[in-house]
Amino acid sequence: MRVAAIPWLLTALLAFALDQFSKVAIRHALLPDQSIVGVPHLILFTYVENRRGAFGLFGSHPAVLIALALAVLLLFFAVARRGIRRSPLMQIAFGMIVGAAAGNIIDRVHYGFVVDFLQFAFWQAYPVFNIADALILIGVLLLFVVSSEGGQRASRRPQTVMNQPESGGRAAWSEGRGDEIEYANSPESERALRRLRGGHSGEIDSR
Repeated sequence: MRVAAIPWLLTALLAFALDQFSKVAIRHALLPDQSIVGVPHLILFTYVENRRGAFGLFGSHPAVLIALALAVLLLFFAVARRGIRRSPLMQIAFGMIVGAAAGNIIDRVHYGFVVDFLQFAFWQAYPVFNIADALILIGVLLLFVVSSEGGQRASRRPQTVMNQPESGGRAAWSEGRGDEIEYANSPESERALRRLRGGHSGEIDSR
């Protein structure tokens, strides 16, 4: 195994383990639709067996949901893995998404539904979710932030350009150093170049 693959793989394994452990604990502690206070005024633990997809799509057809989730996960893996070496944060985000998505897929294969149990106490109209859902959201946001910062840094890099003087001067390469370009194309630069050439000619004649 390549060393570059280790960070995101470890993150994926940790995300998967955390998701599955939390779901097993909830299934042992609560009955379906039972709710208890997790964090007062903030989080409720409400055990829900989610047999539908996101936003209620596809109804209760686990085979369709599993196939769709696998297709999306494989597509994401194929596209994103090419760029995860850019930064450790990108590898962590990638691992969070892969591990969490795998956790929800295992739920559908094993139970026929996804175990959801996290609910906002102050916003109970919001759908009940699980740790995998939260990790996927955090991972996507982290990927977006890292990608945006990388694009901004690339746009700020000085571009290498070649300036060709209009008459008899020498070409000058620049990486954002305008003063050097101006000197390279100035009369002083041309006179210095002539003196240098004259000195070399004198040395050749003396030989």
